[in-house]
Amino acid sequence: MLPNWKSCRWAHVLHVISAEMPRSVTRQYLSPIGLFGAITMLTLMPASAACRGSYAHQDTIELASLIPETKARSKFSHVWGRENISLLSGEAPAGVTVVRVGFPRGSVNPGNPSYPSGGAGFLYRLKAGAERACLTYRVRFPQTFDFARGGKLPGLFGGQAPRGCTARDLSIGFSARLMWRTSGVGELYLYSPDRSARCGDSIQAGAWTFPVGRWVTVQQEIELSPNEEHGDAVRIWIDEALVMEQAGLRLRDNREVAIAGLLFSTFFGGADASWASPTDQFADFTGFTIKWSPQ
Repeated sequence: MLPNWKSCRWAHVLHVISAEMPRSVTRQYLSPIGLFGAITMLTLMPASAACRGSYAHQDTIELASLIPETKARSKFSHVWGRENISLLSGEAPAGVTVVRVGFPRGSVNPGNPSYPSGGAGFLYRLKAGAERACLTYRVRFPQTFDFARGGKLPGLFGGQAPRGCTARDLSIGFSARLMWRTSGVGELYLYSPDRSARCGDSIQAGAWTFPVGRWVTVQQEIELSPNEEHGDAVRIWIDEALVMEQAGLRLRDNREVAIAGLLFSTFFGGADASWASPTDQFADFTGFTIKWSPQ
């Protein structure tokens, strides 16, 4: 029986083969004759279901309150970029909000006031700290979207959600946003106590590529170890295919830091002209939920 192609794309198959096999073996199995044999071997590697195990709670995050005209009660803090957010009608079932976030031409990281303001962001906090959490949302890039050098996408955070090239004392927590790079190449963009870069660390760049012209389901799971200092883990699924798993992380340096909620953050950048959106663009977002289990 061949693998389930709904949850295992061709590109991911070839990535697994080339990454996990010695070079001599890879040459053999990626030859025209050996490819089917390599694929058959993958039947021994069952697809991983998104967000393992059960969770005690689930939060559905309603985005309508980002638009003042809706007069919906906001559960968000540190909101910015409202001028770039609009509601779309007829894009989802009744009661589900779809927001369009604009990236004006020339816009970069909102922390640089010398450039146009693009993108949007906010924090959504769980009612209690979590040891395990799974974030799900859907994003859609237009068919003609120009990814340029790169930009940020939402992810989970802990503590005070460090970001913006903050000082290296990261005892205040962590942030685990996603990022797109040139041509839609994806990665985990991580601020953690062990961070080595001046800004966030680029984790497993190229592990997947964001499709354009359709809705894409993103799922991110974080598990904090109660005992091991470097026992934390982050997993990412794209359209239900496991594309990244990074274990052995240290996301906190004290047990008071827990998974705190959603860091919605999307913009082009980087903070200089080399990162700017080359034209007026947008991306659409919907379906935000967080499953979580408390400390």
